[in-house]
Amino acid sequence: MNIIIGIIILFASFLFAMLGLGGGMVYVPALNWAGFDFITVALPLGLLLNGLNTSFALIQFGMKKLVDWK
Repeated sequence: MNIIIGIIILFASFLFAMLGLGGGMVYVPALNWAGFDFITVALPLGLLLNGLNTSFALIQFGMKKLVDWK
């Protein structure tokens, strides 16, 4: 079960990162479906994954000089 959820989250992260979107709309329901508690696990983990995704995207765009740091 956890492997399936991991694959869903990995695929969603890859897809939504290319589109510039967060993946919370997939992460949270997938984790909730896997039996994780919504309030204490699924929601905070979805926020953490969105934050990490955004941070890595910022680093990549910053290295390519596509971010206006003004």
